[in-house]
Amino acid sequence: MEASFYYDLDEIVEAQRSRFTSSPQIKGIFLLGILFSIGDAILEYTVGVQREKYVEPWVVPSTIAGIFIGIGILLYFFAPKLDFNINHLWKRKFTIKILPESIDQFCEGTDFIVRYKWENFSSYIEITRSFILYFDTPQAFLIIPKRIFDSEKTRAEFIKKLKALILQKST
Repeated sequence: MEASFYYDLDEIVEAQRSRFTSSPQIKGIFLLGILFSIGDAILEYTVGVQREKYVEPWVVPSTIAGIFIGIGILLYFFAPKLDFNINHLWKRKFTIKILPESIDQFCEGTDFIVRYKWENFSSYIEITRSFILYFDTPQAFLIIPKRIFDSEKTRAEFIKKLKALILQKST
């Protein structure tokens, strides 16, 4: 199967948000931030960490938690749109060829084909508008829009191939 397409904003935003919420690194950073806030609050109330006289005991832990939550909200809602608008590659025409041994990708404006061998994918996520195929690291991924599949049968065969690949890697 071969298909040419342009990514649209909604596909990229949904995929980037899905990557964000499933990232163990992001979850770890937020957990550390919350634990630090709780730890600071415990120290404040048990040991009585001295702060400026005009700062209430709840201000510092609440501020730390607010910073972490605020950064998370900014990253979730604004970063994917900003990425789409700044990264010129998202606006180029892509051609993907799904072959028995690989997925070949060609990007308009380049003179080479990137070949992704099936065995190099480690996992995938199916979301509303696309598939996100991951390599061994969450930072390396390929987004394939669902709209490129010409039929439900073709999409089902693609999913079957992905599931067989992941099952094979896990055994």
